[in-house]
Amino acid sequence: MVGNYRIQFDTQYAYGTAEDYGGECYSDKGTLAASDPVAVVGTSVTTGINATLALGGRISGKIAVEGSGLPLRDVYLEVYDTDGRYAGYGFSDSLGNYTTNALASGTYRVRFYDAWVYNPTACTYTRHYVVCYNQQPTLAAADPVTVTAHWALSQTLMRRCR
Repeated sequence: MVGNYRIQFDTQYAYGTAEDYGGECYSDKGTLAASDPVAVVGTSVTTGINATLALGGRISGKIAVEGSGLPLRDVYLEVYDTDGRYAGYGFSDSLGNYTTNALASGTYRVRFYDAWVYNPTACTYTRHYVVCYNQQPTLAAADPVTVTAHWALSQTLMRRCR
């Protein structure tokens, strides 16, 4: 369709060696809003819209029960950029350890979820929020985490017991 478009190269669901690279937007920009628009004219093919992706950084750590330090397994976490846009994810293993997918260099906030809970009456699943990074109650209040490509940031996180 004729118009101006913004292009994002996203690797969060990539397999193989591609999963080690952080994404970016066209013209080497970190966000779609900052990317240069690409014009599509008539039925012609717009060429030369290329990207060179850098190895991404990752966020890793351990999720444990506050007080006892017992590991929490199968905790889902989401990573958001400073504008609140979803940027990645991770899961904790049986020892509570997690590592996110590769992320481009930048500043992020992390939210942890306990699990999906099924409601048989409504036939729905609800994701239950646990805590945001550094024990903050909301994503907006969560301490920012800086990720630098080629380097994995490790943080130990504790869950509040309710």
